[in-house]
Amino acid sequence: MTVHNACAQPISLIEVDYPDASFGIDTLAAGASYQYNFQILGDGPAKISWTDAARHSHTSLGPTLHQGQQGLFQATISGSVATWQSKLRSN
Repeated sequence: MTVHNACAQPISLIEVDYPDASFGIDTLAAGASYQYNFQILGDGPAKISWTDAARHSHTSLGPTLHQGQQGLFQATISGSVATWQSKLRSN
C-alpha cells in the first residue's frame, strides 16, 4: 500500500485500518509517499484517518478488501479527502 500526501503542508497521525490489522505513520511531509506491505487476512473495508496542518482530524472509508487479494493499493490525501486507487486481484 502507498499513502501519498498531495497536500501543501505535512499531515500527521495517519492510521490505515484494513481487515484484522492496521498501521500508522507519525508524519508525512507535503508531496511525500509512504509504502507499506501487508497481507489481507480477512474481509472488510479499508479506512484511513489523519490530522491536517490545522490540527483537524479527517477519516475516509476505502474499498472493501477480501482475504487473499494482492496487488497495488493507494490512498492519496488532498486536504480533507482521500482518493483510493486499487488494482487488487484474488489468488
